[in-house]
Amino acid sequence: MNCTNLTILIDLSNVVFFQNSKQGEMKYYVQMKNILEEKLPGAAIFFIADASTRYRVNDKESFEKACKAKSIIQTPAGEGADYYIIEYARENGNCIIISRDLFKDSPHRKSIIDIVVPFSIIGNRIIFSQKLTKCLESLQVILN
Repeated sequence: MNCTNLTILIDLSNVVFFQNSKQGEMKYYVQMKNILEEKLPGAAIFFIADASTRYRVNDKESFEKACKAKSIIQTPAGEGADYYIIEYARENGNCIIISRDLFKDSPHRKSIIDIVVPFSIIGNRIIFSQKLTKCLESLQVILN
């Protein structure tokens, strides 16, 4: 399967701060990146981070390397990632948003909520909501 026309936008804060709200764990970023690359080869995968995230992760060096490689994209200082995630998804087709947020404060919630896929981390496993399969089907992406 090749997902070259698919873009995955991930709310990095939801991933790295999953277990601990004070210090983000970069290992969860690595796990999420690896599982998405494996499940959806060829998809464009972007982790969107608030500018303050760099100061709150446990491995700043890995964070900076991922930013330089453009795997993590930081928002401007003082602006949250949610706005940029939603705007990109609204302006570009074939997107899926990986986030635990409900985007209740967004005036565009109704236009993107069907492509928001929640996840959970149990032990060392990242498990996506069954909504992922439904989103992929609606975008006509077939999983192996």
